[in-house]
Amino acid sequence: MQSLVHTPTNDIKNSLEFYQKLEFKIVTDKTRTLVTDGKAVIEINPDRFARAGVKLFKKKWTKEVTRLKKLTVVHKTKEGFLLSDASNVWIYLVEGASNIKHKPTKTAFSVLGNYAGLSLESLDIARSVAIWKALGFETNGSPEQ
Repeated sequence: MQSLVHTPTNDIKNSLEFYQKLEFKIVTDKTRTLVTDGKAVIEINPDRFARAGVKLFKKKWTKEVTRLKKLTVVHKTKEGFLLSDASNVWIYLVEGASNIKHKPTKTAFSVLGNYAGLSLESLDIARSVAIWKALGFETNGSPEQ
């Protein structure tokens, strides 16, 4: 599974300047504006209907969607599926390859440093954890922390 952070913008030029000040590098792509800190990839989307979230890419999501429908509403889209976790983080499940020309580095090179994974803040942490686990993520520590 490949992933990227999806963030909207109303000014692509300002967003690119912001990430470049943080020492992110632009990832060459014909159809999307992508930046990376060496590890994570961020898609900057100027579409006025774009919403912040996480895009996950996989050939098929059939098995996961069956489990997810027991936990939350899952919408079919032309690229795959769309859902949100209990804190309303949009999760785009894209069927097919991401075609991102990026090879992750061992350490991040931006001024933000390295990170250990996904951090959840939710009013319903048990449901959020269940949704992310249904997508194949694992917990490190306990949700009560």
